[in-house]
Amino acid sequence: MTETTTPNVRGVLRRASIIDAARALFSEVGYRGATMAQIAARADVTHAGLLYHFSTKDAVLDAVLAEHRERTAVLAETPEGDGDYLDRLDRVVAQNANEADWMRLSSLLLGEAVALDHPLHGVQETRYQDLERRITTGLLGVSHQPHDNVALAPLARLLIAAMDGLQLQATLTEVDAARAARMRSDFSVMIELIRARLDTV
Repeated sequence: MTETTTPNVRGVLRRASIIDAARALFSEVGYRGATMAQIAARADVTHAGLLYHFSTKDAVLDAVLAEHRERTAVLAETPEGDGDYLDRLDRVVAQNANEADWMRLSSLLLGEAVALDHPLHGVQETRYQDLERRITTGLLGVSHQPHDNVALAPLARLLIAAMDGLQLQATLTEVDAARAARMRSDFSVMIELIRARLDTV
């Protein structure tokens, strides 16, 4: 039993180390700036070992982003329990503010994806559409006044712009505790403004 499971465990750990190495490399030089050879070297695996787990750089990127999607899955449903949907968004920003590597990676990939031929161009377009829909639905549950999706969609887009914009500003210099705290504080101001707008007809 041990003999058959050990290689599997080793393979899982090796795959995870490749994803970690790729995430770090992408956050430093972007997707376009990274090569499969650099990813293999960073993960301390042979090129053949890398290809065993990921046949292309796109496949490596997909795996890195899959982890990121799991981290942001908190936006997938209207929140329950402690706080409302805006409180949930506030917590997501607070969590991201303390993880400089993820913020840098997200900002780099978002900037690269502006190019029409980038593999993430369509992905990012779909991401914005999906986030707008989810946040708009979430805001319907927060508002104490009657609103419809058309009226709330601009507020959803402003929230997305604030999240991405504050993240980009935070990554322009080394992210320290003070900068992360400012990012959280600034987003809290946006939350207050959105709450005030929701309470008006």
